[in-house]
Amino acid sequence: MTTKKEAKGKSIRVLCVDDHVEIRRLFELVLKDQKGIEIVGMAESAEELEKEIEAAQAEVVVLDISMPGRNPVDAMRDAKAAFPGVRFLISSSYDDPGMIERVLQAGANGYLVKGSAFDELAESIRRVRRDEQVLPGK
Repeated sequence: MTTKKEAKGKSIRVLCVDDHVEIRRLFELVLKDQKGIEIVGMAESAEELEKEIEAAQAEVVVLDISMPGRNPVDAMRDAKAAFPGVRFLISSSYDDPGMIERVLQAGANGYLVKGSAFDELAESIRRVRRDEQVLPGK
């Protein structure tokens, strides 16, 4: 049985999903020295999402919203149904209020615009893990 003290000391298990290897490497560089955050997996497509969540036992998924292949929003919906405890932080190049609203309605816990994401990434991961909503500029 996990005590409250043990749960507080546990690292947040993060899966990064982005079709650009450079972005995945940047996420890894930004997060590797962050206390309390552990990158447990990297994936390059939404097709791999559920398999990777299960294999990595991820708690937070940083998910690129525009990738070729399977629609990431649909993949997120299915993954949330299969793994209801997993939180999703959407990463996007677009600061479009309509898109932000759509992904939040689909079950995302937060939304970061990639231009600011690297400065805010670690804290945003911590916030979505605590069930706080993360939005651009807030």
